[in-house]
Amino acid sequence: MQLLSYIWLGLAIAFFFIELITPAFFFLSLSAGAFVSFLLSLLWDNLTIQLLLFVAVFIVFFIYLKPVIYKKDGKEKFNAGAMIGTIAVAAENIDHLKGTVKINGSIWQARTIKEEIEKGNEVVIQKIDGNKLIVIKK
Repeated sequence: MQLLSYIWLGLAIAFFFIELITPAFFFLSLSAGAFVSFLLSLLWDNLTIQLLLFVAVFIVFFIYLKPVIYKKDGKEKFNAGAMIGTIAVAAENIDHLKGTVKINGSIWQARTIKEEIEKGNEVVIQKIDGNKLIVIKK
């Protein structure tokens, strides 16, 4: 194996472990590109072709495969957006101006559109408006 092969393999492994620490799919795409370039470097000693293949594999993984991997039920759900449709419990009385709910052990600000909801009732999260959850009574 040549030095360039070791470099590609080292990059592939490094990008993979960075992805494990910061899961954003970006470094996994770089890792895939570096690994394919490593395989190519075992067969061909042309750095230009290896770099072009690295970039091409990175783009394919990042643009085309990321949405496929992250899709759930036709919608991408991340962070707070994943809470829509989830059931929570009113931590205090909720009206159209203020209130709080408890979801997965965390307290979130909430409000309703119409009805007032008393403390202890179950609610369904309908949408997110800024930093407040919009809820309805279950």
